[in-house]
Amino acid sequence: MVECFSRTIRRVFRTLQSDFENVNSSDSRPCEPVAIIVTLLNGFEQVLARAHDRLIQTETSTEAMRTPEQVQGFFGNMVSGVFTPESSKSRPPTANNRFTVLLCFKDAVKVCYEIWSWGDTTSTSSFRNLASQGSFNHTSLRIRNRTRRILEHMFAAEALECLESLIEMWATLRQRKSDLTKGSIIIDLLHVLDGSRPKNTMPAIFNALYSRTNPGALDPTRKSTLTSNLTEMVLAQFLVAYTQSLEDDAMDEIWTDCMTFLRDVLANPLPHRQILPKLLEFTSMLGEKVDNTSFGEQRKMRRELGQDVFVRQLTATFTSKPLSFPAETYSPDYKDETSDTSSPEEDSMSDDVVIILAKILPKLSKVLAGADRVAAASSIISTQLLVPTLRSRSFPRNVTRSTLDIMSALSRFQEASKTWRKDVGDALNDSRLFCKHSYKLAEAGWLPVLRQWILLDKERLPEFLSRISSPTSAGIMFGVGASSARSEADRKTQLNLRRAILLVMAATNDSFVVNLTTIQEKIVDLLTATAASSPSSATRAEIYILIRALILKISP
Repeated sequence: MVECFSRTIRRVFRTLQSDFENVNSSDSRPCEPVAIIVTLLNGFEQVLARAHDRLIQTETSTEAMRTPEQVQGFFGNMVSGVFTPESSKSRPPTANNRFTVLLCFKDAVKVCYEIWSWGDTTSTSSFRNLASQGSFNHTSLRIRNRTRRILEHMFAAEALECLESLIEMWATLRQRKSDLTKGSIIIDLLHVLDGSRPKNTMPAIFNALYSRTNPGALDPTRKSTLTSNLTEMVLAQFLVAYTQSLEDDAMDEIWTDCMTFLRDVLANPLPHRQILPKLLEFTSMLGEKVDNTSFGEQRKMRRELGQDVFVRQLTATFTSKPLSFPAETYSPDYKDETSDTSSPEEDSMSDDVVIILAKILPKLSKVLAGADRVAAASSIISTQLLVPTLRSRSFPRNVTRSTLDIMSALSRFQEASKTWRKDVGDALNDSRLFCKHSYKLAEAGWLPVLRQWILLDKERLPEFLSRISSPTSAGIMFGVGASSARSEADRKTQLNLRRAILLVMAATNDSFVVNLTTIQEKIVDLLTATAASSPSSATRAEIYILIRALILKISP
C-alpha cells in the first residue's frame, strides 16, 4: 500500500511539475493535481500512522508476554544457564515488522523531500515560467507545509531512522557535483522541522555513529536498525556539514552532548579510528563557534575543548592511524592534490588528516587557549606528520599543497617557532628537494614557507654561501680519483647555490642588500673555476641563475 501511495504521488507530482513548466497565464489546470496530491498525502500519513501505532502495540504486548524472571540463587542460575534455548538469542518476533515499517518511513521521507526540494526557490528557478510566479508560490507553500507536517510527525515517531534516511539522500546528492545545492537543502529542511532542533539532531547523529563504530556501547533503545546504507565516514562528514550550518547560539543546546561524545570517543578511540580526522574538524568548529558566543564559562569551556579534547584527539588520530607513504618514487595520489584542482566542497568531504589539519590550523588559536597547549599541538603535528613526511623515501613527492599550508600556518604561532624552523631547515638541506615535483609547488607552496623562514633567520643565506669552497686545482688534476672528487665538489656547490637562489627568490625585495658584498665576492670567486678545478666550471649555470635572481629581487 505504501509503495502504491508513493508511486501515485510521484506520478501526480510529475504532472504538476510539467503543468507549471508549460502553463499559460490563463490556464488553471495546475490546481487539479494540487488537490490530488494533498489528498494522497493525507491518506499516506494515515497509513503510516496506523502502521506505526500497530507496531508499538505489538512490541508492547510482546514485551509483556516475555518469560517472567527466574528464581534467583546459585542452582537456579546454573539451570537457567544450561537449559536456555538458542532461539532466545535470535531476533525478537517483531523485528521483521519493525523493519518493514521503517522501510515505509524511508520511502515516505524520500517522497516528502522530493516535494519540498521542488518548492525551494533556489532549486527551481531554472524551469519556472515567470508568468506563473504567483500561482507557483501559493502552490509550493501549500504542499511544502503539508510535507513538513508529515516529516515532523515521522521524526516524532522515529527520529533516528528518519534522520538517517535524509543523510543517505544527502550523501547521494553530494556525490553528484551538479546536485551540491540540493544537498544543502536537506540541512535547511532539518532546521525548519520542529522535531529536529540541534538538541535533538546532534544526539541522533552520535547514536548513528556509535551504531556503526561501537554498537555494544549503546543502549538497545538508542541503536539504529541500519536500514540506511551509511558508513561512519559519511555520517562524520554530515556531522561536520551540519555543525557548520548551525548558528553560534546553538552551542548552548549541544555543548554538553558534544563534550560527552568526544570524551567517550577518546576513552576508546580504536573503533572510531576511521573518523578521528573528521572529528578533529568537528572539534575545531565547536571552538570557533564558542569563540563567537558568550554563554557559559568561556575559560573553562575552552580549556575542556583544547586541553581535554583537541590535543588528545591529535595524539589518538596519529596513534590509531599513522601516516603511510608509498615506497615507489611516484604516486598518482599526490599528483591529484598538487594540481590544486579540488574544490572547497570536495575538500570538505575529504578524510585525509593532512587536508583537514591544513583547514583547521589557521583557527587553532580559537580552539586552544594558552601558549602551552599551542606548543603541545604543534609538537605533535611536527613529530607525527612533518618529520615522517620529510624523512620518507618518497620525499618530496609525498609533499602536497596541504602539507605546505600546514607549515605556513605553524609559522604564525610563536610557540611553534622552534620545531617549525627545524622542519623547514631539514627540508631545504635535503638534496632531493630540487626535483621536478617541487617546482610545481614552488610559487604557491614552498616560496611562502621559505619567506616566513627567512624573516625569522636571515643568517641562512650567508651560511649556505660559506659552505661553498673556492675553486682549486692543486692535487686534483693528476691525483687518483680526480674525476669523482671533482664531481662531488660540483654537486655540493650546485646544491648550495640552488639553496641560495631559492632563498633570494622567496624573500621580499631588498632583503639581502646587506649581504650583497659577500654574495658578489663568492660569485667572482666561483667564476674563476676551470674545467679541471674543484669545483669546476660546471657550476656556471647556477651562478648565472643566482645573478638573475639578485637582479629581480634588488631594487635599482
